[in-house]
Amino acid sequence: MTPEFVLIAILVILLVGAWATRPRAVSWSDALVRQHPGVRGRAEWMAPPAVVRQVRHDYLAAWVWSAETATDWARRAAEMPQFFSGPHLRSETRLLAALVQARGPRLAGRVEAQHRLTVRCFSSDGLRCLVIDQQTRRRARLLDYWLRRPVVTERLEDQAFVYLMAYDRDDRRWKIEKLVQAMPLGWGSGRERVILHEDAPPLRLGK
Repeated sequence: MTPEFVLIAILVILLVGAWATRPRAVSWSDALVRQHPGVRGRAEWMAPPAVVRQVRHDYLAAWVWSAETATDWARRAAEMPQFFSGPHLRSETRLLAALVQARGPRLAGRVEAQHRLTVRCFSSDGLRCLVIDQQTRRRARLLDYWLRRPVVTERLEDQAFVYLMAYDRDDRRWKIEKLVQAMPLGWGSGRERVILHEDAPPLRLGK
């Protein structure tokens, strides 16, 4: 693997990502159910259980893939558009480019955790939703890229993350489009709510 190859792959990622995220209707858009209709701050769209299961599956698959490719940057560059889209794809692409071009020892990072997922707040066209990922037993590992061995392992605090997921009709899978917010674990025990808006800005979190 050469840095030039990875950088070319990164450019292709950006072009493919822009094309793949164009809006198109999905078959379950007519099956969305309005929950808590008329209740301010609580009304939201939910998709059928099969769609929710696919969101969960594709989200966790992205985490597994990310761990597998932490020390294989050529594969990561080539396969990134299968799991990420939009802003998240662009930010991960920039991060990978910075790692490839960095001087000094080649190191890679990987985060491991147990995930408890909640899927909520589908958009009215069914193309987007939120995944709330409550992560426990979190560990960050800094790896020697060539030896694939941990150099440093650090235990992290439990934390909750809210991700925006977008459905790609061509690939027939859900992809991580944006990290919306990171919060201390247990944030949902109070009066907080998550709202998905139809217009920009697409998301708002608050009380």
